[in-house]
Amino acid sequence: MQTVVIQAPSKSDIQLLQELARKMGFKSWSVSDRESRLLARQKLAEIIETVNNAEEPSIEEILSIVEDVRTRRHAKTQNNQGNR
Repeated sequence: MQTVVIQAPSKSDIQLLQELARKMGFKSWSVSDRESRLLARQKLAEIIETVNNAEEPSIEEILSIVEDVRTRRHAKTQNNQGNR
């Protein structure tokens, strides 16, 4: 079985999608933002448990990721200030 996740902007859109799924014979249910975050945390915990400690990133890889994030945040800040 595979799962498809669709984020709908309104309750009426969710109802329409659920009705369509029901008519097509699919199971469907809605998930709140809170439930979605909880599921994501559970999945992350599962992934962390399966990571092989020998495959931990090097300090260089970590520093590279941190630098990338800082660069993106700086660019975003600059764009926001330029739009004012």
